[in-house]
Amino acid sequence: DDRRDLALQKLRRIILFDPATSELGKTVAEEAKLMDDDFMLSRSFTCAFASKATGTLSKRAFSLSRFSVWMLETERHSPLRASEGQVFKYVLFLEQKFTGALSGQHFIEAVRFLDSVARLTIMKIDVVLSSRVLGQARMMRAMKNFLKQRPPIKAKQLMALEQMAVECDARWCCILGHLLFCAHACARWSDVQRVKRVWVEVDESSGVHLVHAETAGIKNATTAEAKARLLPLEMGSSEGTAYLREALMLCGAEESEVRDYGTHSLKATLLTWTSKNIL
Repeated sequence: DDRRDLALQKLRRIILFDPATSELGKTVAEEAKLMDDDFMLSRSFTCAFASKATGTLSKRAFSLSRFSVWMLETERHSPLRASEGQVFKYVLFLEQKFTGALSGQHFIEAVRFLDSVARLTIMKIDVVLSSRVLGQARMMRAMKNFLKQRPPIKAKQLMALEQMAVECDARWCCILGHLLFCAHACARWSDVQRVKRVWVEVDESSGVHLVHAETAGIKNATTAEAKARLLPLEMGSSEGTAYLREALMLCGAEESEVRDYGTHSLKATLLTWTSKNIL
């Protein structure tokens, strides 16, 4: 995974810039003196962060890289030797530069994350993450905009997707089938990916077809087995969103109409329709 490799490279540069500031850095630096093998050094970092998800690594590496650049350019000081005063000055900088309401919180989480893996020796977490540093991050977080939900799909658009699923080729039929199942089951994209068994129940008197599905887990259920599985490679919700928008535009919708739609729109569609109509 390119994202994971890039994140590990960033973390490696930060730690090895001043190896004496962490237990991991000191260990790797000692190994570097004994062997001239970059693969083994890279392997040390790969193993150290093996239990961390790629998304987590990317987020933490970004926060720590931004802090490192600021420390070197502004303070002229080794990033992992920062004092409490410098850390407080940095979170004030984040607020002044409008880097996002959660940037302070993300930075604090990144420092704790790095300490949990690399074991920082100079920056003592209980000292540098003081009450005023945590308070500043908390005040920044309070300025976060309210969560904006994805809008539900319109009835004519859902009907168009259903018609397209009947007429399209096998590739589009597979993707649209997943999207439409999300809509009619009021389910998350990732939850439908965990469906293991599907069966149809038919009511002979009314002709109603009811689709049942059993899933192997929920959004927050992660296992070592799932992380170790190479294939099949699951399509992410961002890719699903791209296909949803493309399909709607192929059905005649304008780009401006579908810009705000995402896979979570499918989950909200029937729930929204139901809440707005008297049953």
